[in-house]
Amino acid sequence: MRNGSWIEFYLAERGIGDDLWLSYSTSLHWSLTQFTPASMEIFPRNVAERFFNVGIIVLALLVFSSFVSSITNAMNHIRNINATNTEQETRIRRYFRENSIHHDLASRVWHFVRNNRKVNVRRLRLAHVTSLEGLPIRLKDELLQAQHLPVMQRHPFFKLYLPTVGASMKKRCVQLAIQEADPLASGGSLEAIMVPGKVAKSTGLRNESYVVKKMVFCLFGSLEYNDPNGEVIDDDPGCIVSPGEWACEAALWLQEATLQGRLVAGSSGCDALLVDADAFRIIAKEDVETHHYVAKYAVLFTNLFTDAMQMSVGSDLGAVEEEAEEKPGSTNILFNDPEVLEPAARDAFTDSHKHGSIMLLGAIKGFSQRNSKMARSSTRSGRGSTSTAEPEESDAASLS
Repeated sequence: MRNGSWIEFYLAERGIGDDLWLSYSTSLHWSLTQFTPASMEIFPRNVAERFFNVGIIVLALLVFSSFVSSITNAMNHIRNINATNTEQETRIRRYFRENSIHHDLASRVWHFVRNNRKVNVRRLRLAHVTSLEGLPIRLKDELLQAQHLPVMQRHPFFKLYLPTVGASMKKRCVQLAIQEADPLASGGSLEAIMVPGKVAKSTGLRNESYVVKKMVFCLFGSLEYNDPNGEVIDDDPGCIVSPGEWACEAALWLQEATLQGRLVAGSSGCDALLVDADAFRIIAKEDVETHHYVAKYAVLFTNLFTDAMQMSVGSDLGAVEEEAEEKPGSTNILFNDPEVLEPAARDAFTDSHKHGSIMLLGAIKGFSQRNSKMARSSTRSGRGSTSTAEPEESDAASLS
């Protein structure tokens, strides 16, 4: 105990200096009064205590001001968000009232708006981070590999293929075959996967089909497959491409893959990753260690894809309903069910290299003619639209 201290003046002289709980609570009370506009009967009793008290007051001024300002900013932000939502809801009510919208329709609209209200936050791209613009090309390539390759590895084939290729092949894929599409707003059509100015011949049963040359991976939001009339096929969950899922894989393995209808962004927009088919085939063919795996998977995928189209045409004609029931996953309209593709990927990578390109080339020749005839005549006339393909022997054999 120091002479002339607050302890001596306020506690000891009153005979309560030995009360530990009272001493502790009094000290705590004094500390809190320094950070808030409150008063207390305890005052400094010497120079050291006075300087200590001044230092605490200066620190409390800084801390308390920062704390209050952060709370104020948070409250203003919440108030602005609520004001925006309130204004939008007021406009919706006014629109319903002025246009005499029926109550049932208005209720459905309100249900959708309130269940799909999301903050408009988009993915941050490397190009948007200005502080990273000065990075060397090598580091940028590594960042893009770390960003894009894990997304592609959600696909059964790329999950097995990418770990087997070297760093130089991954670098070439990122530089030449992989790119991010421009962000799509809600309802925007993904035009980047289509060949500019090229439209496939009409089958006679459906509207014109669009030739696609790129495989699509959804990164953010969702993509919806609309039929030629611009409507989503609600009874098929495969028409919605969610983050981590893909579509238009047939573009990688077939000479000409076509899409009847379009892929459009969902209610929250969409960011998509694109794999250029021509560039990927060139890169894959140059890797002598793994190109036979790619060729084998191309054969297996095309067989599965052709069977799915055959089942679809047969079911539309009322022919092979029992076979379609045995393979429910293969009738996915975008053919992106991992449970269907995973066995083919495993078979492609467990097959011995001794079988080599000769057997693969023979297999490709065997089904090439059958597939091309099938693709020209197959559509899902009973379900809206689908993707068709016209494989050619020259292109498929180029992977061998």
